[in-house]
Amino acid sequence: YWCHRLQHAVRVLWRFHAVHHSDPDMDVSTTWLHHPVANVASAVVVGGTMALLGLPLAVLSVYGLLESGMGAVQHVATPIPDRLERWTRWLLLTPGLHAAHHSADPAYHDTNYGNLLSVFDRVFGTYRATDATGRAALVYGLGISPARQSLASQSVAGQSLVGALLLPFRGEHFPATLLRLGVGGDRQVSKSRLVEPGPAYPVHQPGGRAVDVGAP
Repeated sequence: YWCHRLQHAVRVLWRFHAVHHSDPDMDVSTTWLHHPVANVASAVVVGGTMALLGLPLAVLSVYGLLESGMGAVQHVATPIPDRLERWTRWLLLTPGLHAAHHSADPAYHDTNYGNLLSVFDRVFGTYRATDATGRAALVYGLGISPARQSLASQSVAGQSLVGALLLPFRGEHFPATLLRLGVGGDRQVSKSRLVEPGPAYPVHQPGGRAVDVGAP
């Protein structure tokens, strides 16, 4: 959870993680759309944390298998039945929750950071659930606001492998400041504060209350 959240909050890390979010047509292949630098950073953080905790290598191997398999499920293009989504998201980070995370709307893409479980998002206040109608209205990629249009035009879709690898180094698409964490209850961290909010979508909080999160 915290490794993923830092990749959104620390601008130098977001440069590389943005490659994963640049796919405007999310499907299973998006699971493995990561810049190699982002993969190395994740491996160092996760592996280092497990080593500091004294966990055996087998734990890291099992976690890697679970994360890879769950990641493929989370990125499926065909939505799972809404009832199954509601039943399972109390514990698991479901495809619907992860779809909201991939939304181009900044009100969504700084939520649902968990890789396997939704419990961490619930504990740290970044959990956002949508119903089937809200999920169908989601727009993926990087280009919903004017401040992100130049980056969206360089998205990985239709681009060469070299272009995707070079995307994080195109300084004109990213702010100069490397580190600034968000403050307050809106959780619009670093890069999200630089963009204008996209269209308001109804977000359904636990208990069925719909709230407008179109603006930070």
